[in-house]
Amino acid sequence: MSVIGAGIAALLGLAALIPLGHGLGALFGILGLALGVGNSWMILRSTARYADSGRAAKSRLATSTLSRLAIATVIALLFAALLRPEGLGVLVGLAMYQPIAVVAAAVPMIKELRRS
Repeated sequence: MSVIGAGIAALLGLAALIPLGHGLGALFGILGLALGVGNSWMILRSTARYADSGRAAKSRLATSTLSRLAIATVIALLFAALLRPEGLGVLVGLAMYQPIAVVAAAVPMIKELRRS
């Protein structure tokens, strides 16, 4: 669901920014959204592996989560610093992805609470 939300946000960003002459910034925003989606996908994969392992590997899970966040942050900051002002779109895309991910996670929980 978060992938669909990120796709809609990407299309809206392109539709809004290209006529304003900021097409490259929109593309960098899409890169930020893609970083968010990729990070979420890797979190799901890592969490599933942790749940299947049956042994205490919390520190390994925490370390992998922190390293993924660090890599995404470094990539975003490099684009922002090296390709200003359009490169700031990567940070904007990452920031836009966070509420999309929260809503995508909250909707199924709200539906389940309403059923019970």
